[in-house]
Amino acid sequence: MIREYRESDRREIGEIYVANWRKTYRGLLADALLDRMDPAEAAERWHAYTLVDGQGIFVAEEEGTVSGFAAYCPDERDGHALYLESLHIREDRQGQGIGKALIRTVGRYAADNYQRMTIHIVRGNDRAGRLYQKLGAVHVRYFTDRFGDTPSDSEELAWEDLTVFK
Repeated sequence: MIREYRESDRREIGEIYVANWRKTYRGLLADALLDRMDPAEAAERWHAYTLVDGQGIFVAEEEGTVSGFAAYCPDERDGHALYLESLHIREDRQGQGIGKALIRTVGRYAADNYQRMTIHIVRGNDRAGRLYQKLGAVHVRYFTDRFGDTPSDSEELAWEDLTVFK
């Protein structure tokens, strides 16, 4: 089941987020950045995120457990786009269609409120890039992103045709 975020989800979201970053970005981002990540801090950060107008999180829940989440907000660079800020699936639930379902849910939300949807990925995260492109996203640009004091070679992808989510 996919639903909107509840405050009671925050601990599991923090744990999923940190575990996924440490696994996915090891070798792509600085070890020091990944090693200092704290699930409790991430939980509070994502909870605070949902309190900002226009920002939200959809949660995939199975048998009372959070199996993944997708966070979204208006795109700062493009007022006509929704930015899919974060997508993370619990490691033991990956490859089972949960990520696709969350992307489609955010995409339907975007289709009702925006002209397009964007996402940024760390270059080298090829699995994510392939998934987004399979679901209709196209390359927009390469750029340098920053995670605190850590630079990252990144890529922006966009869904220009949101009818694919209807």
